[in-house]
Amino acid sequence: MSPEIVAAIIAVGGVIVSVVCSLCASYWTVSAQTRGLRDQIRQAFGSQLLEKRIEVYPALYEMVSDLVKVTRFGEVTKKVLVDLRSALEKWDSKNSIFLSFETGIKVHEFHMHLSRIAQMSDEAIAKAFAEESERQKLRDNVWMVERALKYDIGIYLTEFAYPGNAIPSRDQHKQRLSLIGDKSTVQQRDSVERH
Repeated sequence: MSPEIVAAIIAVGGVIVSVVCSLCASYWTVSAQTRGLRDQIRQAFGSQLLEKRIEVYPALYEMVSDLVKVTRFGEVTKKVLVDLRSALEKWDSKNSIFLSFETGIKVHEFHMHLSRIAQMSDEAIAKAFAEESERQKLRDNVWMVERALKYDIGIYLTEFAYPGNAIPSRDQHKQRLSLIGDKSTVQQRDSVERH
């Protein structure tokens, strides 16, 4: 092979290596910028979603929390349950898009439970709620909705993810509290949470 051909091959090889390196560097730069942009968008969306949840969740929390007070200190009637179901459905139609998947499940379960009870007659409701077990079942359902709402807005966690992908049960929550403080503190916190 003549020296001119060898020189030409070396020159062409050098150009090809240079082009390939340049393309790889450009690809990595664009990929890094795209990832950064995605992270910024995700962070901005997360912040806006959290702000909206903080705006709309208190109304739902108030509704379900008031029901617990009725089960403890008032009389559970068909009217109370139908009015709450109506208010819940109105809130749900307007704001359920902001619920996380887990919280949406808890709200749906509560809605179904409330709807079943609200279909009963006043006499059947009075009979059912004369027993503490039915009142406790409703309070436990409310408790799960309240906890789910609090988790969604970060009341219990500094990160915005559910530990183990589930909202903890009352017993799991007590167990976590017991890791934080002594038994008297846990009992005080539990009695405050149960209203």
